[in-house]
Amino acid sequence: MANTHWRGAPRLGALAALLIAAGCASSPPPTPPSLALARAAVDEAQRAGAAQHAPLQLRGAQDKLTRANAAYQDEDMTAAVRLGEAAEADARLAEATARNAKARQAVATIEGGNRTLHQELQRMSPPLPGDSR
Repeated sequence: MANTHWRGAPRLGALAALLIAAGCASSPPPTPPSLALARAAVDEAQRAGAAQHAPLQLRGAQDKLTRANAAYQDEDMTAAVRLGEAAEADARLAEATARNAKARQAVATIEGGNRTLHQELQRMSPPLPGDSR
């Protein structure tokens, strides 16, 4: 009779081994925050006009983000974090460069308008005594 209790033992052992193996299977590690920050920084740089005003910095950020994602997929967290941080820095530089370029363009436009306004005012106003226009 005691023998009948052990007849299912090999199946039970196989089931236990299967459950243990499933529990030990590596699940992907959590995504490092640097990857999410880098993605957001690249998106913001694109919205700021980096593709036009800072294409090299933007491309560098995108390349590093791609490499960071690949390192994450390979479970190389050290490289994923390092590349993610570098991608974020490059993207922030691209964004700042783009915003700076846009600001310079706005200043140039305003200065051009001021020159035109000054010339119009001079043309329309009568000369002052002693003015050698």
